[in-house]
Amino acid sequence: MSNLMEVSEAEIFQNEVIRPIIKAKNDFIISFFKDYIASKKIIFESEIDKRNKIENILKADLSLKNIFIGAIIANLSKTELDNFLENKAEYSKRIISIIAKRLFDNL
Repeated sequence: MSNLMEVSEAEIFQNEVIRPIIKAKNDFIISFFKDYIASKKIIFESEIDKRNKIENILKADLSLKNIFIGAIIANLSKTELDNFLENKAEYSKRIISIIAKRLFDNL
């Protein structure tokens, strides 16, 4: 019998490993992104505009995206890194999604 509350391995890794690291790196993430938008002279006109621009920046600027992913995976243990590398695309997507949410909430 399947448990409806069953959590995937990716969700467990996200919640037990990725989220705590992102939380610990929150000040870095916010400061780095504020510097980025200031250097690009990006202004948010509204909450919807802010959400759209943040999403577009994180999709379009691979360099910025890779800096954020690198800042997070640099904090992984060897075992956690091995797990990350097995599912790199999935975990990278989750990292950027969580960071985007933090940016929406903190800017």
